[in-house]
Amino acid sequence: MTPAIDLASCLATIPDRRRAEGKMYSQVGVIVFSIVAMLTGTSDKAMFEIDGARHIETYWVPEYVDATMDKLTPFFARTL
Repeated sequence: MTPAIDLASCLATIPDRRRAEGKMYSQVGVIVFSIVAMLTGTSDKAMFEIDGARHIETYWVPEYVDATMDKLTPFFARTL
């Protein structure tokens, strides 16, 4: 019999090279959600860049939050 593989333990062995401010969520959780997103196979996706913003700042700097919501609101209105 083959032993069960613990996915979380396997993913936890991947080195975490994120900066401190990028570690709001566990790396294992981020990887799992990324895998699920890829497996869903959606073609309705887009990447956008906000000039001057680092990713983490899009969660709390008002001008970056506004720019992010300007993109996300129509997307969620269309897809949810």
